[in-house]
Amino acid sequence: MVIMFAMGMSLATGAMAGQFVGAGMPEKTEETVKRSSLLTFGVITIISIFLFFFGQHVTKIFIDDTAVIAVGKQFFNYGSFSLPFFVTMEVFIGTLRGTGHTVQSTIVDMVRLWVIRIPLIFFFADLFGYVGIFYAMIISNISTMCLAYVFPRLGNWKEKVVEEYAY
Repeated sequence: MVIMFAMGMSLATGAMAGQFVGAGMPEKTEETVKRSSLLTFGVITIISIFLFFFGQHVTKIFIDDTAVIAVGKQFFNYGSFSLPFFVTMEVFIGTLRGTGHTVQSTIVDMVRLWVIRIPLIFFFADLFGYVGIFYAMIISNISTMCLAYVFPRLGNWKEKVVEEYAY
């Protein structure tokens, strides 16, 4: 459900940002991205707090195995810290996609999974067992949110990608 919320906000923000960039209104684009990212971060922070304390009950909805519920509780205890960063990254990536800057959004996604998460999983799994996977997820989500934030701050995302055509 958290991911669905993130994707919805990402798509909505991307569509609005694309419209504002196309209309030549960069200040409205910035305002949209700022409000959307803050709203998304805030809502998911509240949900993350809930998941931190009640994650085992969420796991119980899907399975009634004590060992799996214990791992689910651990997952929610660790993973809930990075969820607000992950969903905010999705908003920034959605902004890049919506404004036609798909190379930057692809770079962020590739860095998150292939450069940061997968190598860290191998490293941390040896050190901490399956909990190392949770650590890798937290680090990759937080660090790529920072990277996704840098592209809109420093990049050319407010410039039109598609040229206007004479009809």
